[in-house]
Amino acid sequence: MTIDDHSDQESMPSTAGPIKVGDRFAGDFAFTADDIRQMAALLGDTNPVHHTPSPQFGAVIASGAHIAGLVMAFGAARITDRAPSLGRTWGIRFRAPILAGDTLHMIWRITAVEPHRRGSMITLAGEGTVERDGGRIVAITTDGTAILLHAPTAP
Repeated sequence: MTIDDHSDQESMPSTAGPIKVGDRFAGDFAFTADDIRQMAALLGDTNPVHHTPSPQFGAVIASGAHIAGLVMAFGAARITDRAPSLGRTWGIRFRAPILAGDTLHMIWRITAVEPHRRGSMITLAGEGTVERDGGRIVAITTDGTAILLHAPTAP
C-alpha cells in the first residue's frame, strides 16, 4: 500500500503554529488488488467484490472499512502533527467505488475553529477523487470534528 503525503504542497504546515480556518492538507492513497484482498480478509469482510473482480467494474473494489481506516488515520495524523487532539466525529460518504489500480487523492480543509472547554474544536471537510474515464470523479466526501487539547498545566 502506498500513501503519499502532500500536506506541504497543500498549504497546511506540518510543524508548529495554530491550526486556522482555511488550512489544507492532502494525501494520495494507492489501492492494489492484493492490498484490497488482504485488508478485506483482515477485517472479516467476505463480500465477493473485495476478493474477486466485480463483473460490473472488472476489478476488485476496496471495502468501506479499508477506505475509512486509511482516510481517518491519515487525517488524524496530520492534525496531531500540529497539536495533541481527540477525534470527535467522522462522517464518510461513498460516492463511487474505489477499484484496484485507483489512487485516491484526498484534500481536507479546516472549515471552523471554535472555543471548547478542553481547547479548540476544529471542523474539517474533505473530498477524495480518483481518475476514471479520462477525468476526475469524486469517490468520497468526509467531514469531522476534533478537539485540540490544551497543554497540561503544572501543579
